[in-house]
Amino acid sequence: LFWRRRTVGVCVCVCVSVCLCALLSFPFSSYFWALCWAVVYPIIFSIMDSKVVELRQNARVYKGHSSAFEKAVNLLESHELPNGLLPIDDIEELGYVEQSGYFWIRQKTSKDHYFKRISRHVSYAKEVCGYFEGNSLKKLTGVKAKELMIWVPIAEISQRDSQPAQLLFKSNSGLGKWHPVEAFVLQN
Repeated sequence: LFWRRRTVGVCVCVCVSVCLCALLSFPFSSYFWALCWAVVYPIIFSIMDSKVVELRQNARVYKGHSSAFEKAVNLLESHELPNGLLPIDDIEELGYVEQSGYFWIRQKTSKDHYFKRISRHVSYAKEVCGYFEGNSLKKLTGVKAKELMIWVPIAEISQRDSQPAQLLFKSNSGLGKWHPVEAFVLQN
């Protein structure tokens, strides 16, 4: 499966690159660079794929919505984060590597959620990944918040000791915003 996917990726990249160069009437040297890009890109993709496999090697995996959702809530609470921080429906799989704190949550479809108390839309991709470090989630992928009509990726969610009633949401650029913890608590 891995080699088949890589071969298809190379073929698609080569075809798209050559067609773009032909349509845009680039000189022959552009074909060369397009072919180089088409060969290098799948190699980089395969290296990244192997890193994900390596990260997930020693993980404890929970399948099915009920067991995975229960484990997600337990993980959030054990790291002193609100239990409704990841309101994901139809979880297919949750994986957690205790040694590194790495986790992933895979759901059937992506989900948009509206947090009423802070008036924010948050989008959760089909797969959300990150690391638990102390009482924070770091290196998050798959979570975006809508801010003034722009979807901003959230890279870190943390609760500081100096402000225990507030959560800090930071983007990849380092800009952040504080929100009250009560907005992310599950209502039973």
